[in-house]
Amino acid sequence: MSEAELKLQKHLSLLREEYVKLQTKFEEMSRKYEIASAASPQSGGDGFVFRLLSIVSQLYDKSQYSDLVINVDGKAIRAHKFVLKARSDHWGVDLDTISELSMPGDVGFDVGSALVKWIYSDVMEVNSNSDFLLSLLKSAGCYQLSPLMIRCEQALTSHVTVQNCIRFYQTANDINAETLKNHCSELISNHWDDFSSEDFACMPAPLLYQMFRSKSKFPLHRAIKAHREDVVFLYIVEFSSQLESKLNERDADGVLPLELALARQQKGIADTLVRNKTDLNILDHQGQNLLHKALNKGDDFSACFLIENGIDVNHTTYEHKNRACLILFQSVPWMLRLR
Repeated sequence: MSEAELKLQKHLSLLREEYVKLQTKFEEMSRKYEIASAASPQSGGDGFVFRLLSIVSQLYDKSQYSDLVINVDGKAIRAHKFVLKARSDHWGVDLDTISELSMPGDVGFDVGSALVKWIYSDVMEVNSNSDFLLSLLKSAGCYQLSPLMIRCEQALTSHVTVQNCIRFYQTANDINAETLKNHCSELISNHWDDFSSEDFACMPAPLLYQMFRSKSKFPLHRAIKAHREDVVFLYIVEFSSQLESKLNERDADGVLPLELALARQQKGIADTLVRNKTDLNILDHQGQNLLHKALNKGDDFSACFLIENGIDVNHTTYEHKNRACLILFQSVPWMLRLR
């Protein structure tokens, strides 16, 4: 099975898991509904709770009984304090002391009105736009409307792709949307090699480091591949008492952190590694140090950096007894570069 097929299989497995979760949730809600219906004095829909909910659902933006105005994107929605209080205790103000409530300026009227409609009716607007759902999720999180957040997260999972999962992961982390965050995290793990350093450029260092630590056996190598010197610094801080071993640890392909940084010409990261107990003269199974490898590849950037930082140019390999300095002297361009 090819790598692409394996990734597709993992993605389908995630979708199946989400389907099972939703199916379980539906069955649970069905049971609760049956219990509630059986407990109603009048199952025909004339019970007190039924009538109360029916009346509330019809009060959206109505002046009847209204004692509050919600300002959204320059427009006003008539509201009722008791309905908002029934939904949440987190409105940023004491509702008893105000007559107007303003939503944040970045909330559009389509999102704000959808949120208020849900408060009254418990019905979320069907919208296939992922940006709309993401904005609604953020707003729901702002007011700690957990049931609406759950619905938004469930709707968004079908919109998550390799192209947007990093952005969704960051947003989900900011508002504690754990279901969406975990879904994005699994997708990121299954597609590590499909991302470039640019994909991680805007993610805060602590969050990116947390993700690398939880999803990779070699978070330092991941940070170097992402060109994130700030994340490398966080790694060094965490393992300050183990730097001699941690900074000289090879990944699954046998690549050293310094070797990787130099191969990607990340001089800032390479300088940081050298300042923090990286062993310049560490050898591979053939007895080659990093200078031997750089010279054999014709990698002048790596070779110059290593020589400038004091690597042993007289070391000989196990099999051919080649000294790095002899390889260097045999190449005129190298000599011209180093003069």
